[in-house]
Amino acid sequence: MSGRRNPEKPDAGQKQIIRKAGQEPQKWLVVKENLMYLYLVDRGSEQREDIIVDKETFEVMRPKRCPGAGDRTPGVKAKILYMHTISH
Repeated sequence: MSGRRNPEKPDAGQKQIIRKAGQEPQKWLVVKENLMYLYLVDRGSEQREDIIVDKETFEVMRPKRCPGAGDRTPGVKAKILYMHTISH
């Protein structure tokens, strides 16, 4: 599974990963998934919230916005540079 045009409800396996990461699956929609990460967006919040879950360690990361990027999410390289890890 790769990038999607529209966020979708997580399937059973994705819900399990989200729970192990300490999050509520019903709060999140899946934007993208690859072998290492599950990219999620908050379902129905006024201010868009994105998180990235490491599928191996179940660590939750929040991408920081690039300065001047507006509401756009930065590209993969920029995400890695601007990402910081949060504790659950």
